[in-house]
Amino acid sequence: MKPRAKLTNITEAMTPDTIDLNTNEGRREARRLGLPVAGEDGASRGAAFSLPIPPSTNNLFATVRGGRRVKSRRYQAWIVAGTARLREQGIGRAKQPASVTVTIKGGRGFNRARDGDNTLKPILDLLVSAGVLTSDRFVDVPDVRAVYREDRGRGAVAACEVRVATIEEVLS
Repeated sequence: MKPRAKLTNITEAMTPDTIDLNTNEGRREARRLGLPVAGEDGASRGAAFSLPIPPSTNNLFATVRGGRRVKSRRYQAWIVAGTARLREQGIGRAKQPASVTVTIKGGRGFNRARDGDNTLKPILDLLVSAGVLTSDRFVDVPDVRAVYREDRGRGAVAACEVRVATIEEVLS
C-alpha cells in the first residue's frame, strides 16, 4: 500500500494533477516553470488540490415519496469522483482552524451566472466526509472563500482548485 503523502505545498497557479511537490522532481519542475514552491522565496503554504466541478447547492438533494430529502444521483456521483480525486492526490488531514479557498476557473461545464456560495457547501462537506477537515463549523474553518477566474480560452474545460491552509499560515 502506498504511504499517504503529506499535504502538498503548492499555489493556486499550479496544476496539482501534473506537478507533485512531494517529490524532488516535482519541485524542480515547478522551479523550472517559474512557479513558487512553498518555503522558498515567500511562496504560499498549505495544501492545494483539484476537484471535479461540484453541483450547485440547489441540486444536491432530491425530494422522494413521502417528502423525504435524499442526496441526488448527480451529487452522489460527484462525491465518489471527488473522494477518488482526493485519494489520487494523497491529500491527508489538515490542521485546524483552517482557511479554505475554492477557485473556480471558468470554461466548458460551468455557468458563470451561478451563485458562488453554492459551490462551497458540497466542497466543504466532501472535505469533512473524506477526513481532510474534522468539521466545517466556523470554529474549525473561520475563513472560507470562493474565487472565480474567467475562462482560460476557447474550449477550455472548467476547473476547481481548492487550497487548505492553517490560519497561522494565512495570517503570516
